[in-house]
Amino acid sequence: MMVIRQLEGCKVVLRDAENGDLLAETQIVEADPRRNVIKVPASSVSVMGTKPVTVLVFGRDTLYEFYGMMRGLNLANTVEIALGKGCSRENRADVRYPVNTDGVVEAILYKHCKVILRKPIWVMTKNISANGVLIRTFAGSFEIGDQIQLLLDLKGREMRKHYEIVRKQNGGIWTEEYGCRGITE
Repeated sequence: MMVIRQLEGCKVVLRDAENGDLLAETQIVEADPRRNVIKVPASSVSVMGTKPVTVLVFGRDTLYEFYGMMRGLNLANTVEIALGKGCSRENRADVRYPVNTDGVVEAILYKHCKVILRKPIWVMTKNISANGVLIRTFAGSFEIGDQIQLLLDLKGREMRKHYEIVRKQNGGIWTEEYGCRGITE
């Protein structure tokens, strides 16, 4: 299985177990293996309180899925999630999660320089995985190998990351889909 203490610093997605609403997409700031608990920043959680949640943890080698109980704010300005039953998902790169949200390409990365666009390019996110995202935008916006800085709006919170265009698909007259792989900044 996995070791809880290895989850510190990993990306985590919290969803309400009852209705599937996105509660947070953030990083784990602390993991307590004795209590089987993780902690995330309170500022990244949209709805506070005690409630059942599904937890996706993008581990270093594997994607983990848990059912847990989110508890309220504590003194360290973090929210505690008690992890319950869980499993690791194999073939992490193949697992994609539908996320229909708007975003913009703020900058193009060219030869280690960031060129900020005066007018950002609007994109619609189709799905997201552990190491990439599939976006739809205007046809001809990018070529394979282009590197971009993408800003996504996740229910009032922002996620900014650098990606490389690795695939083009479903091209039409007006729109085209681009497969993007996350790169280090």
